[in-house]
Amino acid sequence: MRWAKYFPKLDTELDMRLRRGYTGGLNISMEQGLHEGVITHEDVHSMYPTVMSYDPLPYGIPTMQFFPPRDGALYIVETRMKMRLKDGMFPWFQFKNVYDYQTEGLEYGSIIEETREWHEMTLTNVDLDVIMDWYDVEFDPDYPHTYFVFLQKTGIFAGYIEHYMEQKERAEKGSLEYTSAKLAMNSGYGRMALARETEETRLEWDDEMGDYMLHSLPTINDDTENYLPYAMFVTAYARARLLENCMQLMKEGKQILHCDTDSVIHIDTES
Repeated sequence: MRWAKYFPKLDTELDMRLRRGYTGGLNISMEQGLHEGVITHEDVHSMYPTVMSYDPLPYGIPTMQFFPPRDGALYIVETRMKMRLKDGMFPWFQFKNVYDYQTEGLEYGSIIEETREWHEMTLTNVDLDVIMDWYDVEFDPDYPHTYFVFLQKTGIFAGYIEHYMEQKERAEKGSLEYTSAKLAMNSGYGRMALARETEETRLEWDDEMGDYMLHSLPTINDDTENYLPYAMFVTAYARARLLENCMQLMKEGKQILHCDTDSVIHIDTES
């Protein structure tokens, strides 16, 4: 019963609507080439399990509204905006949709510095706050913003995470026990992100081949047990922590060379 309370099965249409804003870890390389000096690689152990233990995360059926939520609320917003990188910051944002890149005349996967056109985006409030820290943002005043507001709770899986964290710390790195504990901690959020879109494989007669062939057809599995908002906020908090660390390092005079999901490589510009 507690599971149904915290992670109810959302309507498939809502799941697919929110999924437009689900993204994973960052992976950005900058300043490629030869670098001389003291290079440091900082890595966060168990980034996602840490978020699952210490950050407020959504649960329950969201409330849909058309006005900004109260301060401190967890929400996902459908918005329309332009952005321009602030001075002194490095670009990190990427679109999910190929169409957005085509609109800007950019190659798919490019890192965004500035947009000339309006772009409809679905964002957690965590992502939106981070974007506004790094970019100057203009919102379309004529766009009907929609907010999905969630209840929130910290540490629903804290006991589970703690159990496997202890198992991981006791085990030898690279051992089966170490790997299984690591997978157990990280798979919790991943399970929540399972997609409803799938493929159904059928054995059908193929006139062209003159034989029975396997054919895969796209389909929607309404029975998929997931709770996408939880996964969306886990990855959003992880990106926020990573970029907050990058910002602090730059304030200390460090030059960021590379960053990804849970690590940063930087060089001291004074070395």
